[in-house]
Amino acid sequence: VEDFYAKVVREDGLHPRTVKQRVIDLGLVEEFAYKRGITARRVVPDALKELRGIQSNKVRTFTSDEMLRLLKTCEVKRFGGWNRVWFLRLCFVNIAAFTGLRFGEIRGLTIDNVDIERRVLKVRHNLTEWDELKAPKTPAGRRDV
Repeated sequence: VEDFYAKVVREDGLHPRTVKQRVIDLGLVEEFAYKRGITARRVVPDALKELRGIQSNKVRTFTSDEMLRLLKTCEVKRFGGWNRVWFLRLCFVNIAAFTGLRFGEIRGLTIDNVDIERRVLKVRHNLTEWDELKAPKTPAGRRDV
């Protein structure tokens, strides 16, 4: 397991968190084999103990200047462009920039979920890439912004 981890990080150039997830997947396979008597012992849990200190990358957010540049760029309407496409892009970028909603959450907004008077967006659905309206995965995903 240690050799696998070192090889994939060094030679394949994968991020340590990605490799840790692959080791976890390997542990599931090992657990399956152990329960059926195919292997005599489990080694992945011990290897995972050594990988606990791996730090995830910090999320980099836009600076104020970068955000202003992004918003100004979206306001530019290209010659011959469709009004609806330009307006939708402008709405999406502004909603994402000022609320932090994800793409699917923005697409899943319905008229009932937009309270203009209170200036609140109610996140109750997520529109998937297959145009399915789904509820958030966790209770925390259902929120007012």
